[in-house]
Amino acid sequence: MGTVQLANRMRHTKRTSLCLLLLLLTNNVCRGRGVVNPCTYRSPSGRYVWVVTPTDLHGRGPAHYKVLQAGTPVWEGDLTFTVQEAAIAEDGKLAGYAYSNGLEGFGLDPKDKSSGLLLQLLLTKEGKVLLNESVPRKEIAMHHGPEPYCQGVFVQDEENRVVFLTPSYGSWSQYRLSDGKYLGETQPMVSKDPDLILRNPIPVRGSSLVLVQGWISRWPTTDSARFVLVDTHGRVVWSQQFIQDYVSLEDESNAFSVMRFLNRRRLASSETTNTFEIVSYAQKLGFRFSITTNATEPGGWSVREVARVPRPEGDLGYVEMFQSSTNPIPSQATLQHLPEKRLKRLGSFTLDRVKQAAPSPIHSVWSFDFDAPGRIGVLQPKQGSAGVLSLITTQGQEVTKINLKQFADVELGRPDSLTWLEGNQWLVHGRSSKEHQEDILAWIVNMASRKVVQLPMLGRGRVGHVCRWIDGGFAMLVGWTEAFAPQADLIAFDRDGRRKWSQNRIHGDSAVGQEMIASEGISLTRSNEIALLGMDEVAFFDTQGRPTQSWPVDERWGRRHKYLAGFWAGSDGTLLFEDFDATNSIVRTTASGRIISQYSPQDREGRKLVNGRSAKLSPDGRVWVTDQHSLARLDANGTTDLVIGPPPSELELTAFSQVVVDPFNQIHVLDERTPTVHSFNESGRRIGIHTFTRTGSPSASTQPHLSLSQEGHVYVSIDDEWLPLPPLSAPVNHPTSRMPNKPPPTASNTAGHGAIPSETPDHLILSEYENAVISPRNGQPSRWIERRADGNWLEMVQGNYIVGDGRFVLRSSSDLAGEWRSYATLFDRSGNALATAPLARGTSYGNILFDGTHFIYHTAAGLLWAKTDGTPEFRWAPEGHANMHDSFLASSGKELWVVHSETRTVDRYSLPP
Repeated sequence: MGTVQLANRMRHTKRTSLCLLLLLLTNNVCRGRGVVNPCTYRSPSGRYVWVVTPTDLHGRGPAHYKVLQAGTPVWEGDLTFTVQEAAIAEDGKLAGYAYSNGLEGFGLDPKDKSSGLLLQLLLTKEGKVLLNESVPRKEIAMHHGPEPYCQGVFVQDEENRVVFLTPSYGSWSQYRLSDGKYLGETQPMVSKDPDLILRNPIPVRGSSLVLVQGWISRWPTTDSARFVLVDTHGRVVWSQQFIQDYVSLEDESNAFSVMRFLNRRRLASSETTNTFEIVSYAQKLGFRFSITTNATEPGGWSVREVARVPRPEGDLGYVEMFQSSTNPIPSQATLQHLPEKRLKRLGSFTLDRVKQAAPSPIHSVWSFDFDAPGRIGVLQPKQGSAGVLSLITTQGQEVTKINLKQFADVELGRPDSLTWLEGNQWLVHGRSSKEHQEDILAWIVNMASRKVVQLPMLGRGRVGHVCRWIDGGFAMLVGWTEAFAPQADLIAFDRDGRRKWSQNRIHGDSAVGQEMIASEGISLTRSNEIALLGMDEVAFFDTQGRPTQSWPVDERWGRRHKYLAGFWAGSDGTLLFEDFDATNSIVRTTASGRIISQYSPQDREGRKLVNGRSAKLSPDGRVWVTDQHSLARLDANGTTDLVIGPPPSELELTAFSQVVVDPFNQIHVLDERTPTVHSFNESGRRIGIHTFTRTGSPSASTQPHLSLSQEGHVYVSIDDEWLPLPPLSAPVNHPTSRMPNKPPPTASNTAGHGAIPSETPDHLILSEYENAVISPRNGQPSRWIERRADGNWLEMVQGNYIVGDGRFVLRSSSDLAGEWRSYATLFDRSGNALATAPLARGTSYGNILFDGTHFIYHTAAGLLWAKTDGTPEFRWAPEGHANMHDSFLASSGKELWVVHSETRTVDRYSLPP
């Protein structure tokens, strides 16, 4: 069958249910940016093995294939496509699919503007192509990638069929295994359940049945996992449901926990015919079943439980779908039971201050809002998860302050975790950060009586945005997770937190006739309407949640926006938009959308405010922003004319962005708020301040990155430049060098994430988004580093550390079926990968140190010492480790220094023998 026929079969039919939207987005999110690592596929008996080695990070173009039969080579060669997922038949055939331009649809050739082709493939064990069905792909909606895409593939030897899953069209495409002939389509009847999302079908050996995993989404009621057996006609012959048993093992508070579940194999056919096993996370049990034909049973099959097997980790050992296996990842439970060593404390010192900032009730800002008289409520984070709610005047005088100890287990959102309701009543909301919970939590705080009342349970999900309502209640976007996951309901609550009405699934086909994608703001207008900001439009709702009107932003502005990330309505009838990373990031308009003024916030010296976001309008019509440390009021040109809290100052280090310790025990701190690097000696005395100037685009949002050479030279990399800072006695201005551009055809994202000079002054190790390069200072790459020691791609390079003997460590992360994993890879001075170690779950910050035999890195249980294969040996929790900024090896690797940014102290410890 040719391209046209298959394309006609898979013609897109618009479906707007939340279930399908989740399904579409989940696939693209969970496939991670479409990275294709080397992978080994085996037939059910293990007799045949296929090894696929891609030549491109995203599986674009050719790959190398090798086939083994009982360990003996059968065929080896290169093919023009890269299989991304495959199933192996008992006679050695490979069934799989590929994307010519990768999952995300970006080709190797910059001139290729198409999304490429989906290839459905069937190969013999000698590499002969029996089936190569190609379908053009195209974008149909923003942020979820081109269609069609394939969700999976499986082979049934007994039925002589190959099945490709095309969930965006609700069908399974079938081909004959022997010769690749098209057999038609089937649609599992269970897929007609609007609340059920299917994933991970696995054929049960010895039968014609297929075991399918699904997730039932019925917000706000309890979600659940469901497992079903379907026959060759798609009829359900058996099902099993686990209530509230779907979240991932780690980081249950993460927005993508549900999506991760959908791509992790929790079921498997055993080596014994007519048996299968499913797993319950909550019960940590594997349930084994046997199946037999039985004409008296519905569907003609009898399914019987035969055993229960303990599964301490709640899964089947992480059966990987898209990546070859690596060393086991240390779990949090494993870390808690590791032996703990006590390091000898050698003392501490404090980093000098140039001056003491004037006392202010505001020292950090999580979110803020205005009440009717114009006073400012400010939610400030404290150590741990607790917070402080302060009420201040617009001149900075504190009216009252309340410590919110209730927030010990609450994940607060930003920027509108705080909302003024009426009088002295303020709403503070967040989401439970406890395991296996996604409960929305909210409190009403009376700033006059200092009474704090928790509201009744608001449901499950993630709060996107909140605004006050005319009767003292509030309206909330619930279920919103990320800009690319349109899945929210607009719900109105009364002042006691009881639900009044809801506008469901506003991100699908809204009643105003527009498809609202990724709502980025909600506000109450002067005419008492709820205004909702979508990615491209503004929609309005009346007091009962009924849509009234909408208009496209670009049409009213008369120009294209860049990325709408915030929205507020003023009491004067104007609207305030935040156009993230645009040249004019703040746009103020009339109620109908006509631009009144636009600018990017800047200080009085004309410098762009760092993190100058979360703009809001005060009752007197003034625009206020926060950089998360202070509040700033802007004039009509966007220039700061009043600051509450510590203002940015190049003379004073007020916010730590990054810290490094050089070989001479000098500490260098990159300030988060100003383009400065503050340097201190080993006793904490300030020895100088470096000021750097970026020459890239003034609207670029990339944060600077601080690096050091072995000789102690300081570097700052930002955007695609690295800036060598001068010695303290030298002039400030220095020429910059550009990051080298990777030549085609293997070009990828070359946005620099850090310049790490090696032990020789003429070479740099430049870590990029998906790789690293050893490059002379003339900008010409001498060696690209793209793979880890285990043969997999580096993917996201997040940090690096140079060992004293010239070796270096790159820290990277990979997105495996929606689950982020971090790795440390040790390289020799020439860039050859020596060892790769998986890092423990929950490792998200800090250096990856190497003492010559062990990787040392931060975990929730403290600092961990692990072998080069990732095996943890012992841990140590320094005093205040939960709030430590970073750690370093100093004094030629003999001491461990722990830096605390809040107290500006450095603690010194001796390393274990």
